[in-house]
Amino acid sequence: MDALLRGTVSAVQANALTPLYALPTAVRRRLAGAPIQIDGNTFDPEVQLLLRVESLLPGTTKKDAATARAHLRSVSKLIAGHPRELQRVTDLTVRGADGQLGARLYVPRNAGRGLLVFLHGGGWVVGDLDTHDSLCRTIAADAGIRVLSVDYRLAPEAPAPTAAEDAIAAFTWAVEHAEDLAVDPTLIAVGGDSAGGNLAAVVAQQCVVRDLPRPALQVLLYPAVDLVGRRPSRDLFGENFLLTEEDILWYRDHYTP
Repeated sequence: MDALLRGTVSAVQANALTPLYALPTAVRRRLAGAPIQIDGNTFDPEVQLLLRVESLLPGTTKKDAATARAHLRSVSKLIAGHPRELQRVTDLTVRGADGQLGARLYVPRNAGRGLLVFLHGGGWVVGDLDTHDSLCRTIAADAGIRVLSVDYRLAPEAPAPTAAEDAIAAFTWAVEHAEDLAVDPTLIAVGGDSAGGNLAAVVAQQCVVRDLPRPALQVLLYPAVDLVGRRPSRDLFGENFLLTEEDILWYRDHYTP
């Protein structure tokens, strides 16, 4: 099975095969291998396939930021499904805490007046507009709203609280430019996955503390919201999974040295 998966990954990397997650479900389930069970829970086969793919790629162990970023870009290309067709996808710039930031606006067909300011995951160290392009397309298409993905500055070059300040500035920029974005300023939400979920929560909190325009909603996808407390999952899944104990400490020490 490993040989089959390795051959499939090589074919995808050589552009000789569609991305793994565009393959038929039955094929993906076979490539994922036998189900993994821990603490009475069965690992999702789609995530299990991602875990197996990661083990075949170089750069899985976190050594330096550049290598880790390249690794995530490689994984993102491999697991992309069929990109969702939208009415328009536009690259633009938004205001950050200290200058302009890259951003990408996703406009689905029959879009409503809502907007989600999206902050990507990646431990505040990795990730960019391209690594989360497929996810943003899916959110826009399924929710029927515009999505504004923000390329905030990353650690260790820009440690905390730079990413958070960039996120706050980008959200307030979106509210100020609601008319240009063709959205209702009272229907602008903030969200993100993992470290991006952390940033989204910080935006929601700080907009209240600083008396700034408040998000209509916060969408937190498996957010990192506690770097002090320790939960049982840190021990149950601390090794051999997508986010290891070593990874958590590596990301934390880069973002909050």
